[in-house]
Amino acid sequence: MIATRKGYDYLGLALAAEAYHRGFNKAVSKAFMGDGLKVNWSLWARHFPHYTPITDLMHALSYVYAAAVACSATIEDGWALYVRWLGIVWSGDISQVIEALKLLAADREEPLEAVNRAITYLSNNASRMKYAEYRRAGLPITTSLVESTQKQINYRIKGTEKFWRDEHLEPLLQLVADDLSDTHDRAAFWTRRQQRHDGFRQRRRKTKTKDS
Repeated sequence: MIATRKGYDYLGLALAAEAYHRGFNKAVSKAFMGDGLKVNWSLWARHFPHYTPITDLMHALSYVYAAAVACSATIEDGWALYVRWLGIVWSGDISQVIEALKLLAADREEPLEAVNRAITYLSNNASRMKYAEYRRAGLPITTSLVESTQKQINYRIKGTEKFWRDEHLEPLLQLVADDLSDTHDRAAFWTRRQQRHDGFRQRRRKTKTKDS
């Protein structure tokens, strides 16, 4: 896990360094996942262009659901429309859903905001939504693991009555991220530190000064 408040440029470098350190580049199949946030795909293009880019399925479905409910007369009709579109998104045929949404928008004098948002989101990310292809390749299609971990970080950092100085928050984030990681670098650090010490305190040599 990587956690930082230093900005996306630093985050991209930290992710790339960690991926290289762990030998991810040697893997035959590699995926870079994210939601529709534009900066995520800037990081992908800069540091991970040899990874398969995948937009999280659940984020896509949330836009589709909101649009289906917004343009339907009843919740039941909206759910039925959503289920139909869900199957199409699952198959990776995003263009079919986009066209259906555009037709619905054209039938209204003032298109619904939820429909416009869904059209924009799906259009911007369609090239990274080939979900059937990803599943056949054994690649992930959801960022749910990261979303869950983010909640655990927020629980530790943003809990009630918790306040941090800026200079203290960054190292704390790194400690929390390490604690949530599968490999605990902090534990390895203390093991190495203990092995380097023989139980005797090293004395500092005093610097001799001349009498004035």
